[in-house]
Amino acid sequence: MQLKSNYIICATLVLLVTFVTSEAQSKDSLQIVSYIQESINYLENDQYEKSRDVTEKIIKIDKSYGETYLLLGIIYVTYANECDSLIDRIEKDQIYSLAIDMFEKAKKLDDNCEARANQHIEIYSNYLTSPEIFISVYEGQEIYINGWINRKTKFRFRK
Repeated sequence: MQLKSNYIICATLVLLVTFVTSEAQSKDSLQIVSYIQESINYLENDQYEKSRDVTEKIIKIDKSYGETYLLLGIIYVTYANECDSLIDRIEKDQIYSLAIDMFEKAKKLDDNCEARANQHIEIYSNYLTSPEIFISVYEGQEIYINGWINRKTKFRFRK
């Protein structure tokens, strides 16, 4: 739990500092900062769906803000890391795949996110399903993650 808390605090600081230093203090930028803080509060209290939903409000304000997608990825990996008993192993592995989708989108949209996104991709690629375990699904196949996540991703194997 302490590791999760430290990770969330670091992620929050990076998001806020990056945003505040890169944006003028417009009404939209102040709203984005507010949403980031609200999302982090939900995340700290294990309210993953609410955290994700608030973060997605940022996308409605600024679709090109890569930090938003980093935060979405962090929400998904935090859920996967904390909820071992609630989901099966293969589904958990593919939540990491969805997080990787978010990290890839972050670096595609925002060059300032590339180094951090690549770090996350490198780390969480190691959490994916081993190719020896799962035979009936192929790499890149679109899959659906049920429950509150309710999102599609492409199936990835650990390399």
